[in-house]
Amino acid sequence: MDSSTPQNRKDLKRAYKETEVQAGIWIVRNLKNGKILLGAAENIGSRLSRHRFALETRRHECSDLQLDWDREGGESFSFEMGEVLEKPKDNVFFDIPGELKKMEKVYLEKLKPYGERGYHEGP
Repeated sequence: MDSSTPQNRKDLKRAYKETEVQAGIWIVRNLKNGKILLGAAENIGSRLSRHRFALETRRHECSDLQLDWDREGGESFSFEMGEVLEKPKDNVFFDIPGELKKMEKVYLEKLKPYGERGYHEGP
């Protein structure tokens, strides 16, 4: 889509605002050694973008991940949605942050991304 006209910019902006935000598990995966960094977020896409930006600007808080990124290059990493949180439409009291914490705990226990398997500190 050509974004050079005001109408096209308005259409792009509207489409962006209408895009459904997905909450759930995100994963940054080193494709060479299999190590992962994972977490839960209310906006998976935004969180993955922030991780990529921090790595590209050499400002990531995880020094081991940053070191591997610098050594192996960005093409050696994938940025993935692990699982999307299904939010019930009829429950306004649904505890999204609480459910995300539970999901993250399950993924940490299942994948054990510590030491040679991941970029997380020990459990």
